[in-house]
Amino acid sequence: MDEESEPDCCVNEWHLVKNTAQSDASATDFLVSLFYTALKSYKYDTVLRPYPAKFIDERNRQKDYSRLTAVVDALPCVGDLLKSDSVLSNDVVDLLSWLYTCSHAVHSVKSVHKTKFDEIQNETGPATYSIAAPNYIFEIEYNETADAKFRSLREGHDILHAYHGSRLENFHSIIHNGLNGHMTKVCFISPGDTCTGLLVLL
Repeated sequence: MDEESEPDCCVNEWHLVKNTAQSDASATDFLVSLFYTALKSYKYDTVLRPYPAKFIDERNRQKDYSRLTAVVDALPCVGDLLKSDSVLSNDVVDLLSWLYTCSHAVHSVKSVHKTKFDEIQNETGPATYSIAAPNYIFEIEYNETADAKFRSLREGHDILHAYHGSRLENFHSIIHNGLNGHMTKVCFISPGDTCTGLLVLL
């Protein structure tokens, strides 16, 4: 690629990223926040999975956390990002593009209205206590391939709807890799991942 076409490519990619972000600003903020929290965790090498290949040093094939941290620290808040007419740096655009591409490879994340909370509570069973509705609800929609795999695995089994609580830093990995019991280091009830039908326990 010549030097003249590279900026045009970056501009086009930035506009694509910006248009995607504008379609659901809350979901964009959600994805960026989860990634940021995982990166800033003391367990970053465990919870920051998947990791953007763009930030792997080609010389030694090591993850370049210092460079990635500098790029993430330069990210404007989503509100300012969407209002800006200027093109961000290549690294920032590449990171945002990766977040969308990585997330949409198997699933998509979207914000839903707070009334969805009533539907969720109906699935988990009626509560005998009063609890405030969350300010934000995000729904993960898996693609047809992933859905077909789930339908095949659940064949002959009932579905149990339940809640799972975890530290915020863990959710970048959870939404991409699912719940992995071997990654649970502190167990208050039993080994592995714990789910409950009682939201008040979280």
